Parts: sequence; C-alpha cells; structure tokens
Amino acid sequence: LKQKVTASDILFVILIGHGSATGSGARLNIPGPDLSSTRLSELMDSISAGRIVVVNGSSSSGPFIDALSGQDRVIITATKSGGERIATVFPEHFLAALSVENSDLDKDGFVSLLEAFTYSRLKTEEWYEDQGRLATEHPMLDDNGDQKGSRDPGGEDIDGALARTITFGNPTASATL
Repeated sequence: LKQKVTASDILFVILIGHGSATGSGARLNIPGPDLSSTRLSELMDSISAGRIVVVNGSSSSGPFIDALSGQDRVIITATKSGGERIATVFPEHFLAALSVENSDLDKDGFVSLLEAFTYSRLKTEEWYEDQGRLATEHPMLDDNGDQKGSRDPGGEDIDGALARTITFGNPTASATL
C-alpha cells in the first residue's frame, strides 16, 4: 500500500474479530503475532493517504483511538475502553450502515461515515435493549485528532466534522425518489 496510496486517496481499514487490552496495550488477536494498536499506528504513519479511516469492530478496541488519532483520520471503535472484552455486535450493524437504504439520514443519496456511525451506534444500543442485556460495548468516533472519542458526534460535539465529509453511495439514485 505504501507504494500505491497517494495523498489524493482515502485508506479505509476495517478490523473485525476479537481484541484484548492489557498493561502492554490494545491488540487485535490474529493468527501469529497479534496486531497492536502501536504497530497499526506505525503502519498508518508510513502511508501517505490524504485521509485514513480505521473502523475497529473488535472487543477492547477503545484504546486504538489513543494510538491512531491524528489529523485527517477518522477512528471508529466498537468499545469505549479496553475493559469492554465481550464479543461485539457493532461490526454487523456498521456493515449494514454502509447501505444508503439503511442509514442515509439526510436523504442526499450518500451515506457519510458520521451517518454510518450514528446508525450503527443506535442499532447496537437497540440490540442490547431487545435482548434484555446490559450493554457491553459503547461505540466511539474520533476525527479531530484529540485522542478523545465521542459517543454522539456531530452537532454540539467537536467530533464528526471530518466523518461527515467521507461518503459512500450514488447521488443519482436518490434524485429519482
């Protein structure tokens, strides 16, 4: 990727699986050496994309915000902390959110990352309520480089401005509705 990605590109990385966090940092558990938040940050720093989006849907993903937060980056995590260690349902809802039919809240024919996050967060909360379970994951978004994720970005919150500008979809599809 380092040779192919340019400053005009958006690099989009989705991590799905099981994560863990200990005193030595947060990790995505994969075969072989686990991918630490520090190592992922080093890899992202070596790529000259204009914008980087990382969606970490794993358990214990919250600390990835600390490691990956930066200018022109949107970091989305399924959990608010490393202590939220139970398997997550957030990724399922996030993938569904990339569909214009599901989460184009302003009906402009596009789904922004902010809309996808909002949809996913609300659907995750709804899932726990429907199951009668205590929520063991609390999705977060950081896109202003302050290493502080937000549960409800946009509006009054300082997070959300960059995520609002990165979109998926077909504008002509909604023009005929």
